[in-house]
Amino acid sequence: MVLFNILLPLLVLLSCGGGGDDPARELFLLAGEAYRRGDPGASAGYLTEVLRLDPGNVNAWFNMGTASMDLGLYPEAVEAYRRVIELDSTRVDALTGLTGALTGAGRYEEALHTGELAVHLNPTDGMAFNNYGMALMETGRFSEAASSFNTALRRAPDNPSILYNCGRIALMSGNAPGALSFFDRAVSLAPEHLGARLERARTLGILGLDSKAEEAALAILASDPGNTDAMGILALACSAVGRQEEAIELLTELLTENPEDLRSLLGIAECHYRRGDTYQALEHYRSFMTRLEDTTGTGAVRTRISELEELHGNLSR
Repeated sequence: MVLFNILLPLLVLLSCGGGGDDPARELFLLAGEAYRRGDPGASAGYLTEVLRLDPGNVNAWFNMGTASMDLGLYPEAVEAYRRVIELDSTRVDALTGLTGALTGAGRYEEALHTGELAVHLNPTDGMAFNNYGMALMETGRFSEAASSFNTALRRAPDNPSILYNCGRIALMSGNAPGALSFFDRAVSLAPEHLGARLERARTLGILGLDSKAEEAALAILASDPGNTDAMGILALACSAVGRQEEAIELLTELLTENPEDLRSLLGIAECHYRRGDTYQALEHYRSFMTRLEDTTGTGAVRTRISELEELHGNLSR
C-alpha cells in the first residue's frame, strides 16, 4: 500500500560493492531498475537473489524493506529493516523505515518507541517525523500527530507522502478545503500516489463537488477497475446527484464482496431512503447499526431508524 512508501528514491545508487562481473552487484542494479520503473515485486525478487548470494549486504536489506513496504508486506519490511540495524547500527534511516513498517503491521506501541528514537537521532529527516506521525495518529494521539506532520512538512515540503498525511490529519480535524489543497499538491508531485488520489476524490465529494469527485473516481477505476474505495466514492457521487440506481448497483457489488463494509451499508441505506424505498432503507440502517461495536456519533442514524419504524408502524395499522 502506497500509504507507507517512505520514498527513498536513490535505490540504485546505493552501492552493492564488487566488480562489474559480480553477480550480486548485477542483480542489485537490476533491482534498482525495476523499482524505478514502478515494479517493487520484481525489485524484491532480484533482492532476494542478492541476499542469497550476499546475506550481509546492508543496502540490499534496506532496499528489500522499501520494496516490501510498497507491496504492503509489512512483516517482511520489519524483518528487513531490523536486519539493517543489526548489521549497521549507524543506519538511522532504517529506524525511519522500521517505524512505518511497524505501523503498517499494526504494532503501534513498538512503532511509537521506534519513531520517537528515529526523530531524536535524525531530527532533520522529514520522513522520520512523517512515520512517527502515522504511529501517533493510529493510536489516537491526533494533536501530537498533527505536530509531527507539520514538522515533517517543514523538513520536506515537496514530499508527496508527507503532503498526503498532512491532508489526512486536516480532513480528520474537519478542514476539508485544507485537506484538498494537500491532496492536490501530493497528486501533482506524484500522479501515481493512489492514497492521495483516493483521498482527493473523497474530499471532493465531502465538499459537494460531486462531478469532480465522480471524475476523479472514474480516473482511478480506469487504471484499477477493482478498486473498492474508488467504487464507493463513485457511488456516493452518483447518489448525491440523484442517480440512485447507479449508486445502489455499485454498493450492492461492494457488499457482495464484503457484507461487513460499514461505509457501503450506510451508503446503500441512504440511497434507498432518497429514492423513497423506506423498507429497504430501514433494513440497511438496522444492518449498519448492528455491526457497530461503538455507536457513538450515530444519533442521526438512530433518529432516522426511529422515524422509519414509526412510519411503518402507522402503515401497518
